Amino acid sequence: MARHLRSVRGGIKAVVWTDVLQVLLMIFGLLIVLIKGFTMIGEPSEVFEAVNKEGLLEFFDMSLNFQKTFTFWSVVGGNGITWISGFGINQVMVQRYCGLATIRKARTALYINMLGVSLILTISSLCGLLLFALYHRCDPLKASMITKYDQLMPHFVMETLGHLPGITGLFVSAVYSGSLSTLSSGYNALAAIVWEDFIKHMVKLSPTGVMWATKAIAAGFGLIAVALAFLSGSLPSVLSAVFVTTGSIKGATAAVFILGVLLPWCGSKIAMSSLFTGLGLALWVAVGRLLYPAKPAGARTTLEECALNYTTKVPATRSYYSGGIYELYNVSYLWIPVISFLVTLVVAVSLTVAFGFKKSADVDPSLILPYMRKIYLKTRTHKKQESAKDEEPVPMKTEGKSDPAGLSVIGGSGNGYVNHAMTSDNGVERTDM
Repeated sequence: MARHLRSVRGGIKAVVWTDVLQVLLMIFGLLIVLIKGFTMIGEPSEVFEAVNKEGLLEFFDMSLNFQKTFTFWSVVGGNGITWISGFGINQVMVQRYCGLATIRKARTALYINMLGVSLILTISSLCGLLLFALYHRCDPLKASMITKYDQLMPHFVMETLGHLPGITGLFVSAVYSGSLSTLSSGYNALAAIVWEDFIKHMVKLSPTGVMWATKAIAAGFGLIAVALAFLSGSLPSVLSAVFVTTGSIKGATAAVFILGVLLPWCGSKIAMSSLFTGLGLALWVAVGRLLYPAKPAGARTTLEECALNYTTKVPATRSYYSGGIYELYNVSYLWIPVISFLVTLVVAVSLTVAFGFKKSADVDPSLILPYMRKIYLKTRTHKKQESAKDEEPVPMKTEGKSDPAGLSVIGGSGNGYVNHAMTSDNGVERTDM
């Protein structure tokens, strides 16, 4: 709750500086786990031997099996769309880009961010490999020491470092820093979006009123997040649930933004229709994965090295589904963003080809990619020329003598426009010029 209040009162500046401290806490907490784990297992080569023995370090699995969780294509496709959406069009990141003075500074900050994210992901991956090597012969989940694998790292910290004063608290602060740094940025971004796109056009407030309104919106989203935190405890895996939900949204929104810069003939109605189609299909598959789970793969962990004082948990009877429509529900969660992205893109392009080209409104060419801008300008110029040819001249009443050819109108030139330089004071066309 203190984090929510800090986000409300301090705005994006307070969020950024707090994130700096939290990133340091995250790195320190992960390094403590990494160092302690390697001292327990001995040589680092033993970690990679245990992992390689189970086939967990296959970097280039080129299989097109969509039900296999990790393949080269699922990782590149799913994570690629997620990262493009997160760093390219996400309001949280765009808000930070715009908070810097120049584009060069924004790019520099992004490069530094890439280094930091790469460091955290590398350390996190090493911690995961290390925990597998330590527990693959004594699975805490099968021994009923934990209830789900999300609790594995806290279990390791309590088991090996719990006797050291302050270490447990440092690890807990690292975990909370990782979650709250994301939430605080989202509160400010959501408040800005809700105010700018929905409320601003309905009410008129002073600058002070706008400030307090956005703070109230941010506080409201904070309370919603606190309520959802209690519900997340019932999920089998928080990580996969978050990836499926956000992946569905990010895939569809990324497709809409790409349509905006590549296909200027796509109107707002087509964009919204394709967005909801792609998002709806992806969420349908995501919910189907939860309601109709596939049979899990064979276990890679055992209990052969555990002490005798453990209780084996009897698995609950559960039905698994396969064949027919259930094959669609069994796809890897990494493919969910790809499904959302491709469906949105295909529907939008199809509707644009069928209905959009002749009804497209004028678009600012600076918002289109350069090589598509040339094509768009050519088509727009061609349409304007055709529309000018189709327009009939407005007939105008002639004055003075009758004109048998019907070409002499007021102002001369016979094209329906008055040229005052070619008229005399009484409005009759001059012929001595």
